[in-house]
Amino acid sequence: MIRPEAELPDLQTAIDFLAAQTVPVRTTSPDLVAQLRQAQSNVIRRIVCIGVDLDDTCDVLAQTRQTRAAEIEAGLALLTHWFDAKVVRIDQPSAETTYPNLLPEMLVLRLIRKRLPAGALPTEMGVLIVDVLTAAMLSSPSPSGGGWVGAASGNNQSIADLRSPPPPNLPRRGRDELPVILDDHIRQRRFRATVPPETPVSEILALAGVAEPMLLRHGPLVADRPVEPSTPIGQTDLQLHVLPPAPIVSAACTRCGECVAVCPVRIHPAALLQAAQLGNACDAARFDALACIECGLCTAVCPSSLPVRAGVIAAKRLVA
Repeated sequence: MIRPEAELPDLQTAIDFLAAQTVPVRTTSPDLVAQLRQAQSNVIRRIVCIGVDLDDTCDVLAQTRQTRAAEIEAGLALLTHWFDAKVVRIDQPSAETTYPNLLPEMLVLRLIRKRLPAGALPTEMGVLIVDVLTAAMLSSPSPSGGGWVGAASGNNQSIADLRSPPPPNLPRRGRDELPVILDDHIRQRRFRATVPPETPVSEILALAGVAEPMLLRHGPLVADRPVEPSTPIGQTDLQLHVLPPAPIVSAACTRCGECVAVCPVRIHPAALLQAAQLGNACDAARFDALACIECGLCTAVCPSSLPVRAGVIAAKRLVA
């Protein structure tokens, strides 16, 4: 049952409360505390809730959408209590949810037809983005699923009252834990776990019986995002990849144009790779390096297997 608005925590109280917790940060849910702080001075016109995974080989958000529906609704009700904004739900896979269309930069561009500045939060453009895991967490954000203990109008009630009782297979003490998938591409096997957000990646590897990998990535494999074993799982995209050593690249760029054709923001990745190799900041700026969203599609399609994404990121540093 939805509680009276007077019993809900105000935005500043919620920010202070969340800042003291371990709030996960991932591609589908940028830093929530930072977004809420920025939203105090920016008008929020849209709240986007993502329930579709970045990669179709991952089902973390899809499973959350099915098992924690009432908590998700409660979390979104809290966000709309704070912000007079339209809620955009992304719950079903479609052509518009294929990678990289769910990256914050692409969502902002699609929703308001404006480019999100490099390094900026979506709230700078009036768009607040969460995924269903974060929305569910908002309904009961304290450790052990205890809710907004002491956060609402001086009482000790939980905002969990916003939602109906959880299903029997969702123990109350485990609501602050995160589902994780580890894909071992060397042994061709998949491992699943549910762990607290502060758990280092190394512990997931140990649970899966994986020795220190030569290559470790997180999120969609095409994005080629490195992650250190010491990184807390709450700071990853909840899908880990263990890979064999990368082959040594010796081929040269053939100027085929494949990277240009696939780039979702229409920049010239090959030219930016060359700018990075030459340390040419003028060319890095001329070819709009800062527009890169680091999706990794350029590297994925390169017939010469060049580290195009890494080169463009280096070019961004030349002009940042």
